Formats: sequence, structure tokens, C-alpha cells
Amino acid sequence: MAAVKTFCPFVLMLTPAKRTLYFRDLFALLPFQVSERKFVFAYYVVSPTYSIEDLRDEVYRIKIHPVDGNSCKISCYNPLTDSSVRIRIRDRSPESLTVELSSVDTPRLLVVEE
Repeated sequence: MAAVKTFCPFVLMLTPAKRTLYFRDLFALLPFQVSERKFVFAYYVVSPTYSIEDLRDEVYRIKIHPVDGNSCKISCYNPLTDSSVRIRIRDRSPESLTVELSSVDTPRLLVVEE
């Protein structure tokens, strides 16, 4: 299970009634268990339209639990650029791991190994 928090101020107006949709509402986090102790989380922002030309990296805070945050190794990978992605560890505990990572409308992979 994961909790998501964003620092993105972007607002998308959906209807004449001015319903608001934030990028944090469009953030997708898809967990995959690769082995008994290895998990890969694919994540990205599901853009509602391709007319968003200036979509920049936005920072999201992810809390993953239950996982032994004190002993796990984490990494992040961008398959489109074949490069690692900087992540920031915000908190480690015996029950959870909280990280901050950047996301756009293309997939990236967060790897967590206990």
C-alpha cells in the first residue's frame, strides 16, 4: 500500500462548473512483486490530453508500507532515457519507507529490495 502527496500547484479546469483536477489526482502508482523481497513500482502522471506542452517534473512523496524501510535498498530508473532518477529518502522505519521522487507523463520505475 502507498500514500501519495504532491507539491504540484497545477490545476486543470474540467467543466463550466469549475471542477478542479490536480496532477496529484492523475498520479498512477502500479506495484509489481518481482520476487519474495523485491518490488517494482511503475509510476507516472496520466495526462488527460496531449496538449499539455510544458509538463515538467513534479515532486511526489510516496509512503510505502508494510516494508522494512530500515534495511531495504531503493533505486529509481527511467527506461526512456536509460538513466537513473534521483530520489530522496524522507523517512525510514521498521514498517515503512517514505521517498520523494519526480514524475511526468512517462513511466519510471522505483525498485525496492528488502
